[in-house]
Amino acid sequence: MWTDGHVIFPQSNSIAVMVNIQRDPRYWQQWWRRVAAAASPVPGSAPPGATLRPRPVNQRDWSVSLGGASVRPQSFPAKFTFDVTQPPSCTDDFVVTGINVAGASSRANIIGVNRLYSSSSGGMCGTATAVMFACNVGPGLLPAAVVISLDGKKLAFNEDNGTSSYFHVLTYATGTGNGTDATQPATPGSSKNRTVALGEAATATPFVHYLNDAAYVTTTTRVHKSTGVFKRTPAEVTTDRSLDSVRKR
Repeated sequence: MWTDGHVIFPQSNSIAVMVNIQRDPRYWQQWWRRVAAAASPVPGSAPPGATLRPRPVNQRDWSVSLGGASVRPQSFPAKFTFDVTQPPSCTDDFVVTGINVAGASSRANIIGVNRLYSSSSGGMCGTATAVMFACNVGPGLLPAAVVISLDGKKLAFNEDNGTSSYFHVLTYATGTGNGTDATQPATPGSSKNRTVALGEAATATPFVHYLNDAAYVTTTTRVHKSTGVFKRTPAEVTTDRSLDSVRKR
């Protein structure tokens, strides 16, 4: 996810500090990625006397239509990997992205795709991806990246619609009735699509603090904090004056 790559975990000589850092799931996600990178040979490099392999040429394995809409430049798809220590999964691994278009009965503004390891010539998951869900979550745009819960069952994101903007937590469903593509979306009910009103434009990705189950959302002039993001019902904090609706300077 976008937020994972923008958190730095420095090394410390303090055992207490390192214990606290290692409680954050992002620390271990980064650690696993570094271990995997260290164990993999660098394309285009070789020890002395060995044959140098050419770097692989990038190619597009697949694409999914967004119904003529697009994704904002500052937004990136978020990928969920069920278990980073196990082989890839065609059903459990997926990507999700918000779409920079106003949601409507014929316009999804968030879509999820699995069977990622596919290609037109035939891959581990066959020749095509599959749309897991496509939803119209509101009349606003989804201009920034989505944050996925640790179990992969919920999604947190901002809907930008001026003074009618919302922070969302969506418990998505898959299968029949949950949207088939970007032009045939499902509209989830309020029990699955929880919202917190923001009152002004929200174009950034929310930052979720997994340990505290809290989210921080920046709007035009403020920073909003919500708790109960993935484990309970999200609600904006209104009593912590140091963090709730802090004006940006």
